Amino acid sequence: MLEIGLHEVIIVLPIDLFVENDFITLLPTLEKSLINSNADIGLVGLKPNHPSDKYGYILPVNTTEQPFEYQNVDSFIEKPTIEYASELIKQGALWNSGIVAFKLDFITSRLENSGHPIGYNELFSQYESLNNTSFDYEILEHTKKIISISYDGSWKYLGTWDSFTEEIYSSKIGLGSFTEDSINTHLINNLTIPVAVLGISNAVIVACDEGILVANKGSSNSLKELLPQFIDLCNKREYPWGEVRIIDRRQEVTGKQLILKRVYIKSGCYKIATMDNITSKTWLILSGSGYLQLEGQRNCLTIGQIIQIPLRQRKRLIAEVDIELIEIKFGEVIWDDDLNPYHDLSEVSF
Repeated sequence: MLEIGLHEVIIVLPIDLFVENDFITLLPTLEKSLINSNADIGLVGLKPNHPSDKYGYILPVNTTEQPFEYQNVDSFIEKPTIEYASELIKQGALWNSGIVAFKLDFITSRLENSGHPIGYNELFSQYESLNNTSFDYEILEHTKKIISISYDGSWKYLGTWDSFTEEIYSSKIGLGSFTEDSINTHLINNLTIPVAVLGISNAVIVACDEGILVANKGSSNSLKELLPQFIDLCNKREYPWGEVRIIDRRQEVTGKQLILKRVYIKSGCYKIATMDNITSKTWLILSGSGYLQLEGQRNCLTIGQIIQIPLRQRKRLIAEVDIELIEIKFGEVIWDDDLNPYHDLSEVSF
């Protein structure tokens, strides 16, 4: 296993920046500036070409004694009004690219000071209890020694459907069709049924297992305000060990619940079924191979096999080759046992 020292520089990049190659070559400069400045955090600021309320702003310290290769940061302004953004640009403010650099010991000390473990498995097991706030609010606003370097090349933020559709190769991906009066509209359909778009212009329409979006392109940035309402209704969830897709869920007149899932488990990973007395569970193996461990006993799995999981027993399904299965849960209260943190086969004890 690769050993990494606590003074190693870590650079975190967002996934929604569309940039040229010269932007990537800027990253070694960011590392060098962080080390030379002895700062806690280093950022990349993008030189604005117009005032915008879609981005956060980095305001450098107003002094002529700034080093040539970097600037000390005075403050952050998160998505100001257009008028305020114009004033910030006059003061030399930069758009915040979301790229953050820090030494490993900086972030581990922050975790320890907050009472969190720094080991991966321990931290992963507590992930749900972490504050649901951005890095900007949780760390940046409470850190004093921050520097930034600037970039003046070609880049684009793809964090909204509006900007993303400007870069994709076709106005239609997947099954569907438009009428001629549907102007400047994009359709992205990941479902196996067609979508017909009739007379809707300047819109983005997305259909997938997680839900369906129909939005005016100018309003697509407001989607995140609605997302919290749908988190618990999402039919597909991804985990380190694989993914779960809910096919059906219902409540019987007796009050008991039924959930039908399609579960995919990666090779070398495993899924734990929790011990409880009130929920019955059945697995149908669709593909792959592995074995089921029940109270220390190993049972090989074969395609087409139906497994009735006994109540009050510790059970673990281990995938030697990628496994896909159907899971049926039925009971008065159905616990979500997909959120277990133990997914590395090397952790299994026999």
